[in-house]
Amino acid sequence: MKSRDFILTAIMAVATALMGLCGCHRASAPADTSPSSEVLLKRLSGVEQLQVAEISIRKTASIDDLKPSEVEGARQMVAAMIDALKIGDRKAVYSYDTYLRAYVDLGELTPADITVDTAARHISITLPDLHTDYAGRDAEFREEHYRVTGLRSAIDSEERARLKESMNKLLKEEVRQNDEFSRLLIETGRRRAESFVRTFLGVDGYQVEVKWKNR
Repeated sequence: MKSRDFILTAIMAVATALMGLCGCHRASAPADTSPSSEVLLKRLSGVEQLQVAEISIRKTASIDDLKPSEVEGARQMVAAMIDALKIGDRKAVYSYDTYLRAYVDLGELTPADITVDTAARHISITLPDLHTDYAGRDAEFREEHYRVTGLRSAIDSEERARLKESMNKLLKEEVRQNDEFSRLLIETGRRRAESFVRTFLGVDGYQVEVKWKNR
């Protein structure tokens, strides 16, 4: 065999080997990118606490002279009698907002809460119950009205602090007794949570069904 023929044969052998490699690469199955419950759980768990709703409740109260019918004890009775003798008016009205929030703790999800049907392109997820709590309150009063005339003393910071603490206790009791606040918060929160999850998981043509535990 001439050297030229040997070189051509070698080139053809290399080319054949490369074609074989290319053919094998083209024939390999594509990677499976379908979502799994574990993958989706990891995505959602990264969100942790998902706040989905917040409402504000305004409480208003006033500082005024004690009336004889409102006094408690001899000390307050004496103060009320002295105030009644003073010349002038003394009244102030204050308000502030307290905030309630609803959130879903996505850290409570488990793989059993997420089902993926790749053939039907359908995802079913069962969310944990909503949590509600107080998200805080205004640091300062809003002064709605203030009138101190004559010889009456100005309303001081201690009076305002006592009033605010009293208002806070009354507000929490009203919220506890009136379930309208929590009902509105939960209804709004559930709608927003469902919308978020459908958008977050509903990619690549997947339909997302959202359910709630204990409901």
